[in-house]
Amino acid sequence: MNELSSGSFHPDEISDWFWEIIAQAEHNAETLADLLRAMSREEMIHFHDQFQEAAVQLEDEFFLESRSDGPSEDTMQDIAAWVVSQGKPFYSEVWNDPPRIANVDPSQGVTYFSVADNVFWERFGSAVPYREA
Repeated sequence: MNELSSGSFHPDEISDWFWEIIAQAEHNAETLADLLRAMSREEMIHFHDQFQEAAVQLEDEFFLESRSDGPSEDTMQDIAAWVVSQGKPFYSEVWNDPPRIANVDPSQGVTYFSVADNVFWERFGSAVPYREA
């Protein structure tokens, strides 16, 4: 367990519903897009919010310090999105052992970084609205 878990966020705050959708996509961005197309507008917004919340937690300085390459903010966003895209078991492993993020290469495998944004735009003609926490 890392120092962040004693803060205001804990990975269990990300819903099982969200992680089930990630698992159903089976590491395929088009499959995720199809799942999102079947959702209501509110469900898509909720999915997007959950994805963003899970990812932003891994962009913290605590995780950044685990990387020797001193990644840029954009690279760290890509890394965080990649970790979320791998599903709950891997996300939990990284959360509980931050140095694991040092071995993450976001160019290897699938990432769902902008899938929800793209499908939302396709369906509703606008960006996903951001909600105040």
